[in-house]
Amino acid sequence: MSPSTSTTATTTPPTYADLGLRPVINCMGTYTRLTGSRVLPQVADAVRLAGDAYVPLDELV
Repeated sequence: MSPSTSTTATTTPPTYADLGLRPVINCMGTYTRLTGSRVLPQVADAVRLAGDAYVPLDELV
């Protein structure tokens, strides 16, 4: 194999369009049948930060 040949494959997850789905305008509110709800950027940041550590779940209650 030559040095210029890459052995790493890059894969990206499929988008909804790749799966043959069409977007809709959500006029219903928060419904999981519409893939849930969009979250505030602060909430997404908190989820990302929380995902960097493990804690006993029973200590969260």
